[in-house]
Amino acid sequence: MALLHILNQKKDEKEAIELFIKENSITRNGETTTMSEMNKPIESNFRYLKNSVLNVYSFVKKNGFEGYDPYDGLNSEFTSKISNNSKWLKIFIIQTLKSCPINPRAVLGIKKSINLKGVALITSAYLKLYKLTKEKKFLQDAEFCLELLKNRSLKDNTQTTVGSEVSLTYNFR
Repeated sequence: MALLHILNQKKDEKEAIELFIKENSITRNGETTTMSEMNKPIESNFRYLKNSVLNVYSFVKKNGFEGYDPYDGLNSEFTSKISNNSKWLKIFIIQTLKSCPINPRAVLGIKKSINLKGVALITSAYLKLYKLTKEKKFLQDAEFCLELLKNRSLKDNTQTTVGSEVSLTYNFR
């Protein structure tokens, strides 16, 4: 978040990265130590950060903004049935899937979904990327995300809001 804040304030990307490195350095006994990746020359840092952002960008586009939610454990017929309306079994299923080192969701029939809060954050990131690079693809992707948010939001007569694909029928009493 700190880097995005600095990038918003600075027009020059290299200057922003230099400031980020400076602000994230540690000085002990008169010696300055920076984060391990930040020990490379500035040009290398810029390439590293840019490649990281573009890798995330590619991943999001490739997956169509879909993914699993950490709390989606009861979003399958199988897990809903085996929980048998047991408060403790529901909690066990959710927490087990949330912290499992492998991802058994596909095997359990839990489908990927689009998290609208995530899409909103991605929209903001696309707009920041457009502001930095002036590349039209980021603006077009932000517009696509806004349309996605508009089409999938919940509406009533007074407001529009976004929700989650996670079932809200958990009754833990």
